[in-house]
Amino acid sequence: MRRYKTDQELRHWFALLDVIGMVQRGTLREVPARPDRAPSARSEEPPGTRSQIVRAIDFEGTVHAEYHRYLRPDGTIGASGQQDPKGLLIQGDWWFCL
Repeated sequence: MRRYKTDQELRHWFALLDVIGMVQRGTLREVPARPDRAPSARSEEPPGTRSQIVRAIDFEGTVHAEYHRYLRPDGTIGASGQQDPKGLLIQGDWWFCL
């Protein structure tokens, strides 16, 4: 089932589920959801930054989260410094931003 939440609720659950921690520990792995793009000029990110949509999947291929980030050339995350969740799998339901 598809459910819709505010971006604040999605960010709360993304942190609560510790998606990035699971990626860092190797429980989940990141795969690109689309090819990287150059960010728009209004993002004010430094040259060489890539706009990425990433999926966090387990080793059986189940997608657990999809998120956006600006990956800077030095490896840091741009904008807020955080991943921006766009979808989360929670108890068998997909939650998306309104």
